[in-house]
Amino acid sequence: MTRVASDIAGQRLSFSLAGPTGPAGATTIAGVHVKQLAQLGTAGPTGIAGFLRMGGVDYDATPGTPSADLPSPVYSSWDLNPADSTPWTAATLPAEAGIVSS
Repeated sequence: MTRVASDIAGQRLSFSLAGPTGPAGATTIAGVHVKQLAQLGTAGPTGIAGFLRMGGVDYDATPGTPSADLPSPVYSSWDLNPADSTPWTAATLPAEAGIVSS
């Protein structure tokens, strides 16, 4: 688990990804999902979103608002490749994903 704090909206933290390759017979990818556990602080940003970085471009999901009382899950999902709105393939999966404060 990695912990981060942000006191300014728009701050990003990303991670490089590798694998898993999945079953050899799998040909359909239903979507790409980023799950964040987040908690609001007493000041600063009020939302968080996942993002995918592909070809040097950031594709932000719609921000979610975590609880101020305890860490809560915020999910970001992309059913289609945001770069061109085509279905995901093993070749088009992002190699970098992250979170952005909002």
